[in-house]
Amino acid sequence: MEEKQRTKPSINRINKRFVILNTVDSTNEYAKKLISSGKSEDFIVFAFEQTSGKGRHGSVWLSPHGGAWFSLVLQISDIKFASALLFKSALAVSDALSLAGVKTNIRWPNDVLIGDRKVSGCLLESIKGVNDRLRAVVGIGINVNIGEEVFRDAILQESTTSLLIETGEQYDVLDLMYAVASLAIDYFEKSPQLSLDEIDRINSVLYKRGERVKLIVGGSEVSGLCAGMSVGGMMEIVDNDNHKSSYNHNEVTMFR
Repeated sequence: MEEKQRTKPSINRINKRFVILNTVDSTNEYAKKLISSGKSEDFIVFAFEQTSGKGRHGSVWLSPHGGAWFSLVLQISDIKFASALLFKSALAVSDALSLAGVKTNIRWPNDVLIGDRKVSGCLLESIKGVNDRLRAVVGIGINVNIGEEVFRDAILQESTTSLLIETGEQYDVLDLMYAVASLAIDYFEKSPQLSLDEIDRINSVLYKRGERVKLIVGGSEVSGLCAGMSVGGMMEIVDNDNHKSSYNHNEVTMFR
């Protein structure tokens, strides 16, 4: 099967230092160890395979060869900007895949879907390094050249997909990582806050917008109409009495 080739943004253009590994337990964990050991500049960790990939709330992210698994490490001036980087990263994945001809949706706050199946996810963590500098670590996983046989579990087959499964084509995983990282860093360096344009773009591809959804908030189920993402990244839900409530991604453990 022919591998799809695309023009790669140069590493100099991204202007960040890369660490490229064959196998690692988790790119986020590796990145945090580098920060703790004194690495002070911004950087990116990429691995061809993760043996203990992580998702939100301690979930496991299957990360075999054939995927793009990487972490962006950026200095932030205030913890309030960390969430914006999470949303900007999901938007960067969606935009990069759109440029590759693949239509996606963003499932708030951190997943990118093709149809109803997850092709990518982002995980945000923060850590203090040298001189108490606050760093945001955003782990990004994209199922790229992974066949259906990898998702043997019935639940995985129902909820997970890859670019190979959806398009029948193979992609250069480093090429895709460069494209996503370049966009995410560009979006964040233009402004550490979400712009109105970025919020509009996220809402234009927001999964279930205008439909009824269920959220788990603090252990309780909340249901209503998904009105979209507001300024600041809050999810707005309209209940049966036409009352609008807003929820922070940190308090929501499920969005369906």
